[in-house]
Order: sequence, then structure tokens, then C-alpha cells
Amino acid sequence: MNTIGLVVNSSKGEISDHVRRVVSWLTEQNIKVLFNEESAALLGRQGEGMPTRTLAEKCDCIMVWGGDGTC
Repeated sequence: MNTIGLVVNSSKGEISDHVRRVVSWLTEQNIKVLFNEESAALLGRQGEGMPTRTLAEKCDCIMVWGGDGTC
């Protein structure tokens, strides 16, 4: 797996620190991390986001954070 997409529930701002740590770890493992537009904005990575449909087309796997009420 070379590319992981991240989708973060923007109403769960308290999880952004957890997500940043995971992004850092993935990057250290030479795994490319892509974001949808909302997640990029939440994580302070404006300009790095893309529409969710495009994200799905470019990734091997997508991680969703905060989608079920938990981090």
C-alpha cells in the first residue's frame, strides 16, 4: 500500500491532533497521504485537499476518522 487517503469528520476537531500523529507516522513509513478538501482545511493543510471522489480514485485505502462518533 503506497497511498492512503484521510477523511476526517470536521465536527470532531478534537481528533485533529491524533490524525496529525498518524499522518506523521505514515509519512515516516514512506506512505503518501492525501486528504479531501474538508480534512485538509481542518488539519491546516489548505491547498492539499481534493474532492472526495478524486481522493477515492487516487488511493489504495481511505481512513475515516470520527465517522461513527469515536476517534
